[in-house]
Amino acid sequence: MPEPTREAPPEPGLPARPRRLEGGDRRGENGRPRLQGPLARRQGPGAPVAELLRGPHPFDRQTFEALATEAQRLGQERPGEPASMALETYARGGQAYLEGDEKAALEALGSLAEATRRDQLPPMLTLAGPLWVLRDRDSRADFAPWEVAVAYGDGRDLGRPAVTSWLASHPDDLRAAFARAFLERLHGSHSSALEQATALYPQLSAREPARAVDLARFLGAECAALGRYREALGWWQKAAAAGGKPGLAAALEGARIAEEELGDRAAALELLEVACRGGNPPACRRAQLLKSRG
Repeated sequence: MPEPTREAPPEPGLPARPRRLEGGDRRGENGRPRLQGPLARRQGPGAPVAELLRGPHPFDRQTFEALATEAQRLGQERPGEPASMALETYARGGQAYLEGDEKAALEALGSLAEATRRDQLPPMLTLAGPLWVLRDRDSRADFAPWEVAVAYGDGRDLGRPAVTSWLASHPDDLRAAFARAFLERLHGSHSSALEQATALYPQLSAREPARAVDLARFLGAECAALGRYREALGWWQKAAAAGGKPGLAAALEGARIAEEELGDRAAALELLEVACRGGNPPACRRAQLLKSRG
């Protein structure tokens, strides 16, 4: 992959509403129906990159084809755009992974990891979905099998046995412990993912506070997927308070839930102002609109 030049993070705007579970008619905290059952798969050429990366479901050929289409579109709109080049590399590597071409898959992942190490990978690729695994890792180490499976969305269903095996010999590896919860989520086991991630949070926040921000965002998303919006908001507020790019993303996610699911305008405004101070113009405009409404 050609080395992308460093650029300012793309303006993320306000996030899409977190996905909820389909089926059933339980009520969420605001009295609206809370959906249950298998997760919808909103894929296709028109799906935003972040939506495709978030899943949550194992990545298949359709996912990587849609990502390749988005990469081509971005490249045509802005030739040389780092996001389009990275996305093209990822899509190509994912297709190779599904086909069992380990060499090509690892080469693509290595290029993306190097760009991540140099802080040259666009945040939209590492703040949503499985590419979190490229952040904060030892760049000198080979990729463990569980890392490769996670990075490519575990489309071959190899991740859970791989991470279980790894943790048996590396019980203190908190990244792998997070990956285990992430893989549960990816395969639709939200209650299990939430239970594991909740148990992991005290250890991670004590030993690696910077990584605990990602876990707090993950816990917020899992609570939201289960219709537990007040808990979700609490986790996103905790993550937003840490600042940085993950904190900015958490502020946007939490503001959406506070306003749309809980009707908590004060909490939404507080988080939007956090995102505004972090340099997100859409959050500034939304905060101003809420203020104007009294």
